Amino acid sequence: MRTPGAILFLWFVSQLPGGCRIMPTELSEEELSSLAALVASKGVDPKKIKTSLLELEPYYRDMGEPPGLFSRMLSATKPQMVIQPLIPRQLSQAVKILYRKKIPFTPRAMGSTGLGGSVPVSGGAVLDLSKMSGIVSVDEHRSEVRVLAGTTFFQLQSAISSFGLELVSRPSNAFGTIGGWAATGGMGLGSLTEGPVCRQIRHMEVVYPDGSLEQIDSSHKTFHDFFQTEGQLGIFASVTLQVAKRTKNPYFLALSVDSLGHAIETIRWLLKLEHGPTEITFLGQADAHPELSAKPGHEIILVMWNNAPNTLEIPAGVETLTDKAAGFLWSKRFFPMDNHLGPIFLASEAMVPLDKVESLTKAARKKAARFNTPLLMHGHAVKSKGQVLMLILFMFPCDPKRGWNHLMLTPLAAILTSLAKRKGASPYGVGIWNTPFAKNVFGARRMKELREKKKAMDPHNLCNPGKFFKVGTKAKMLPLVMARGVYPTMLRVASGLGPLLKGKTGSREERIAVFDRCVWCGACVTTCPAVSVTGSETVSARSKLSLLKAIHQGEVYSKKRLSDALQCLACGQCQEVCARGLDLLDEWKVLEDIAIQELGEDVFKNSICEFSNLVDSKRQKAMDAALP
Repeated sequence: MRTPGAILFLWFVSQLPGGCRIMPTELSEEELSSLAALVASKGVDPKKIKTSLLELEPYYRDMGEPPGLFSRMLSATKPQMVIQPLIPRQLSQAVKILYRKKIPFTPRAMGSTGLGGSVPVSGGAVLDLSKMSGIVSVDEHRSEVRVLAGTTFFQLQSAISSFGLELVSRPSNAFGTIGGWAATGGMGLGSLTEGPVCRQIRHMEVVYPDGSLEQIDSSHKTFHDFFQTEGQLGIFASVTLQVAKRTKNPYFLALSVDSLGHAIETIRWLLKLEHGPTEITFLGQADAHPELSAKPGHEIILVMWNNAPNTLEIPAGVETLTDKAAGFLWSKRFFPMDNHLGPIFLASEAMVPLDKVESLTKAARKKAARFNTPLLMHGHAVKSKGQVLMLILFMFPCDPKRGWNHLMLTPLAAILTSLAKRKGASPYGVGIWNTPFAKNVFGARRMKELREKKKAMDPHNLCNPGKFFKVGTKAKMLPLVMARGVYPTMLRVASGLGPLLKGKTGSREERIAVFDRCVWCGACVTTCPAVSVTGSETVSARSKLSLLKAIHQGEVYSKKRLSDALQCLACGQCQEVCARGLDLLDEWKVLEDIAIQELGEDVFKNSICEFSNLVDSKRQKAMDAALP
């Protein structure tokens, strides 16, 4: 290994405080078959229990795509079984079986974060909660809705809008799930006035690591243990959420100022208004938004009121962009990665005190420039414990095909997080890659308390193991580099290697293949009718793009995988919701041409006919069930 690569290797291992070697669970085919039968006997549909390699593949990763070197250091990222419960009782029964047999299990839905929190580090089973979705009940009088934890915010808002209701807060990813968002902190759009999502949850059902199912309310002594802890102490099964009457007259305003300091002054002015805004989003420099025609170097702020203020005197030096520009930015609020840079993004996210935003952003931009990469940002003003903070997401483009580029840029995410920590900020989310900063999220005292609870509730470390408290790794040298002084030293060394990156990354002019620009956010999975019909993620857009990438790279793939990819209605839903704005329908035509060439026209037509018959059968069953 080259010397810089070796240094980065040491850096990565050293950043995992409390790391431990974990031997992944390996079940024989007979044991897997027996386990599947036992889970099915407790009410889980056998078709919702996956063991084939083809159907397990989508669960190997989340939005993050670390270099192969880093991934290979983890114990295992490939589950042997995926279980898709439909209701909380099925989830509870499945967990009881896995706990009793001491098989590690990882709760997951869309896998829409990049920190590895839903990656099965210890193999075992994945509990796919994305099928456990839907509205249980709506109480219009109390403005409450009870919803299963696998429901996405897009699904929930669509369902309650017919009652004249709307969510009071939501994540910037509309296709994230209720349970996933709550488990990672629950901050986002609307959190300036409403705070974290735990303040809006009235009741919730939780499945503990031993499989017991309990309903608790906000007065319960353990209520707050399940927020931000990412499934370590229990899994959200359903929540009863406070909602609000739908806003009739929202008002958007896009502002442009000439400097970072002026941007912070403007945000403070907005916060002091008598009729304050519901949402303040700091979008960074106008250079990242060429469609706005704003002045280069200016900073952009997007503001939203639930109801238009009667009067609003804009301070001198603050430029108001057109209503069209404001509407455009608001329409893109759920698509922060819809940018021509890429092909993928690495990121760092932190909760930053308002008085530190300017200095942190300047320092972050300086670091990114040292690594020769553009830095995008997306910040929401939020309120936590009575204090206004800025939840800032720093993103920078990276190309996994350029191995050296990928390897060298990956430490920048941790460097930016460490920089935020030194500014008094706390990282947002832990997972695998932020484990070194977990104490900064909770504080040493609270972290010790959570660790003791984990040991008491899950003594064998079966529920979402290998992260958060300790990262499971195969690195034999780990104990040698775990000295407290090693980690910051390695971070400084990695930072010093930034200038070794030659050439600007993420050029807008560079032609990037569509399959290389997918960020695995999961939006396509939640809206795809083919996924709904088949119950398999192998037919989703992100899985089909993964197949196109494998074909392009000359990798071996099965005819079954290619045949499954043909199960498509060509409805365009995936293209409509894509976070990157990718032209997907053209890619499906390419895939069809490959299928005809590889499988033959007869097999191609038969596959299409079989899928069409399946769709017709499902539609008929739905109609029969609806009719008296």
